[in-house]
Order: sequence, then C-alpha cells, then structure tokens
Amino acid sequence: MDSACGIDIQLVPQYPVVSKSVTLKLTGINGTIQKFEWYKAPVTDPSYIILSYIPSANPPQTQGPQYFSRASGSPDGSLQISDLLTTDQGDYTVTTQTDTASQQTRVNLPVYGKPVITVSVSRPLENETVTLTCNTGREVERILWSRVASRLPSGITFSTDNINVTFTNIKRSDSGRYQCEAQDGNTRSISDTYTLEIYSVYPPLESFAGILAVIAGITLLGIAFLICVAFLLYKKCIQRNIQPLRGQVNSNDEPQRVYYNVPGVTTEHNAMKEPTYTGLQYHTQDTYSELKS
Repeated sequence: MDSACGIDIQLVPQYPVVSKSVTLKLTGINGTIQKFEWYKAPVTDPSYIILSYIPSANPPQTQGPQYFSRASGSPDGSLQISDLLTTDQGDYTVTTQTDTASQQTRVNLPVYGKPVITVSVSRPLENETVTLTCNTGREVERILWSRVASRLPSGITFSTDNINVTFTNIKRSDSGRYQCEAQDGNTRSISDTYTLEIYSVYPPLESFAGILAVIAGITLLGIAFLICVAFLLYKKCIQRNIQPLRGQVNSNDEPQRVYYNVPGVTTEHNAMKEPTYTGLQYHTQDTYSELKS
C-alpha cells in the first residue's frame, strides 16, 4: 500500500477471496470531501477512471471508461467491489479533493481463490495409481495436505511443490476426506473437503448373496411352474382313459348280444330252438355203401 499527503487505503477484509466482497476504505482524510475519483491503474490517466463521485451532485456517481457494475463509491471516498473475480486484482489509485487540499494514493488489491482438489481417475480402483492435485490458480509459497479425522496414509509421495500427492497401489483403507491449504505470506486459504472413494475390482460379497438369492428364487418358480403343468397334463390324460369305463359307448358300435344256453327257452334275442338228439348211430365204413336220398 502506498500513501501520500497522509491518506491511506485499507482493505476490508484484509485477504479478499473470489466471489466475496471487498471495500477499499479511504482513511486519513482531512476536511470535507468535495470530489474523488478511482482508477484501475497505478496512474491517474483519464482512460483508467472507474468512477467519479461528487457527494453534492444528483446522482453523485458518474461512470468512467473502466467502470463495471460490481463497483460502487460511497460518500466517505471508499470503493466497494462485490462478487470478486481474479481479474479484479491489481493496482487501484484514488484522488480526493477536499475543502482544504487535493490528495491521492494507491493500493494493490490481491484476490485469493480457494484451492480446488481434483483427482486423476474419476473412479479409482484398488491397486491403481491415483493422484490428488491442489489447484490454487496462482503461485503460492506453500501447500499443505491433511486428512479429516485421520492421519495421511503411509506410502504416499508428494511433488516438489506439494501440489500433487500420489497414491501408489491405492487401497480401500486410503478412502477418506482430504483437504489442501495454500499459504502465501500471512494468508491462508483452505479448500473444500474432497471425499476420495476407492472401488473394488470385484463386487462385494453382499452383491453375490443378492445375485444367488435372485437365481434361487427364479429356479424355484420355474420348478413350481413345471410341476403345475405336469399335474394338469396328467389329470387330463387320466380323465380321457376313465370315460369308456363309465359306460360311455361309441355311437358307431353295434350293441352286444347276449346268448343264453338254456334248452327249450326262447329269449328276447330270438334265439333259435335247437333239435333234440336222442342217440348217435355209427355207420359202416365200407368202401362201397348205399346212398339213399
């Protein structure tokens, strides 16, 4: 921060972060402010004016060539910037005119981005080599890694700048929540928690049990279906074979006749009366015999 004529610029907060707001607060002013101008540059060239502000005017604020909608002035000479972007960082200069003097000063505005952890493999499998990277978006003095509620696993390796941490032959026990911290001077920026989940090459035993249960259920249903079909077919065949035994006669067949071997009785079936024989005579067996009519 640079100052002249006793005025200073204070950053509020001291360490501005991306997507947050910051106030470039003007301090040390003597007298009543009549006008001030903010520049997006280390010099006071008119082409770099963000805004001009005259408290007694209506409206008091006038836009300059470098104006952006997230910037606004206040009657005490301060500049507010909302929803900070990394492109907002750089030198800012302010000139003030009071009822006693004209003054100017400048400040360098840093914008710190929260680190973001990324993984080299979207679905890490056991025994693979997996690398976590701490992306800061800028050069920092130091990067630290941590594991929430546990120590870092043994056997991991770090890059020379600590940006990368590598797991060789990663195990399921390496799963957990990880964070990285970027340190730059007196500033600290900690990433959001990244949950590292390691997947097994083979499905868990619970999956096998579920598959076997489904197969067993389908098999039992199939057996039950076959038994039902076989029973119905057997029942149908038995019924067909029993029908003739129950007196069902084919209409194309003639009724059977009943014969009675009772002498001298005429039945309703028109049985012929047979002659009665009283004796048998034996005829001669001569070669020549008399033929009688």
